[in-house]
Amino acid sequence: MNFKTVEMPWGGRDVPHGVVEVNQLCNINCFGCCKDKFNYSKSLDEIKTEIDLLFAKRNLAAISLAGGEPLLYEHIFEAVAYINSKNIRSIILTNGTLVTPEILKKLRTAGLSRLVFHIDGHQHGRPDVTYPTSEKKLNSLRAHYLQLCLEAKQEIGFTVTVYQDSLEELKEVLLFCQNNPTVKFLLVMGYSQLVNYNEKISDKYKRSDLSIGPHDTVNYMKRVENATPLFYIPSSHNQNSARWNFYVLSIVDKNRSGVEKLYLTPRIPQVFEVLLFLQRKLKGRFGFDDPSTTVQIIFTLSVHALFSCSLSTIYKTIKIFALALKYRNIRFQTYTFQYPPNQIGENEFEICKNCPDITVRNGNLVPTCLADVIDPLLVRNQI
Repeated sequence: MNFKTVEMPWGGRDVPHGVVEVNQLCNINCFGCCKDKFNYSKSLDEIKTEIDLLFAKRNLAAISLAGGEPLLYEHIFEAVAYINSKNIRSIILTNGTLVTPEILKKLRTAGLSRLVFHIDGHQHGRPDVTYPTSEKKLNSLRAHYLQLCLEAKQEIGFTVTVYQDSLEELKEVLLFCQNNPTVKFLLVMGYSQLVNYNEKISDKYKRSDLSIGPHDTVNYMKRVENATPLFYIPSSHNQNSARWNFYVLSIVDKNRSGVEKLYLTPRIPQVFEVLLFLQRKLKGRFGFDDPSTTVQIIFTLSVHALFSCSLSTIYKTIKIFALALKYRNIRFQTYTFQYPPNQIGENEFEICKNCPDITVRNGNLVPTCLADVIDPLLVRNQI
């Protein structure tokens, strides 16, 4: 890990995120899926109990609802509303195939904060994709869901799983996100055979050669975007090994002339450590990709430039401010890269330190990516 990158100070109760898995059922098959998929959904009372448990254990900014495919869950709107009643952000992670204007309207009414669409070329059985495909071709599908959410005034993000044979295509997804002002967030997940539950079903899924590690994407982002992670979360066993990397960039849309972008860089880590401390003090919690106002963006960029000790960064910041005035817009976009766990013993795994994607399994808090491996559900074949 680059020594200048700032470690997220999340720990103990001060981890701002958790995950509630509402079901195990899904209507498509992702090559690297970590889920043991079968026909099981939790009751609404169970979901509320799990939300309450996460809320009691953590000082939350957001809870993500996942599956399976959460839009198959009959009480999804009630689950969103219950999270909303806690005054925290609600997020749904979906493959999008069940999204309609009517569904979006109901989610908005329930108070959904963000809908995150998982779309990538290693998904199989999507009714909205013609195979073979590529990330560039899939941008038309992303644009379709973006338009639906734009019309519904629903905040949107995207997820893509990257493999060794698709990493070079990531630039197409980045370009799509940068060129669309309504996209606030991109989650990039690295594939690992370790958490690929499908490989227990068929040998065709045993592809360790497709696995992605932190060095792969860090080198890629440096080469393609000339970008360095601003924040990171280390592993549970190695302070210098990243399990999450966060990139933050400011973007100005220049109408039909493309975009101007500036990645924040951790030249002086203490500056961002202070900003995170102030966020915790002012809000009473850490954020989890909270929306940023124009004033917050300008303040952050100004502090970043002032303490960068770089004439180049100061010049680029002045330039982006000038363009923001000219075109009357400026925004932040966040890219979060997540990396899979490593097995380092018979029953020992290297995971994310203070796992931000913790979920509830049989009353225990366990990492979402390993839940079906280390703490499988005690019930099966229930609806």
